[in-house]
Amino acid sequence: MATLVVEQLVAWLFVFWGLAGLAFANSFRVIFDWRIVTLFFAAVLIIGLSFVFFPDRGAAFITGFIVIAFLLDGALSITFGLRLRNQISSWRWIIASGASAVILGAVILVQWPTTSTWVLGFLIGLNFLSTGISMLLMSRSAGKLAR
Repeated sequence: MATLVVEQLVAWLFVFWGLAGLAFANSFRVIFDWRIVTLFFAAVLIIGLSFVFFPDRGAAFITGFIVIAFLLDGALSITFGLRLRNQISSWRWIIASGASAVILGAVILVQWPTTSTWVLGFLIGLNFLSTGISMLLMSRSAGKLAR
């Protein structure tokens, strides 16, 4: 259910973004390639509407972007960690973080598009959980400072 809610939120944001861009397309006429800008906003609107009417495909598409983001983040983190190995002592943690991103991206990719039914909801839930825990821990620390 959470995946569907996230996907629909993204879908409607794309619809409104596309509509707003097309509404202001006339003001883009001062730009040399204003037609490209107009086509971009039309594409955003079409993508948003397709997500609204075909939520399963929208979730699969968004999950595909998440996989790409994890794989790129992992590769860049590993490269960054290797570059820092002579400069900081905790460079291995950066590589471990990058490796976990690559592994997570690969796990989602191997089972894609089946994973698109649960990945978005799971990641949003995990984000809410980690944010809640960090807020609780921060408030406990702030309470100790106030005493």
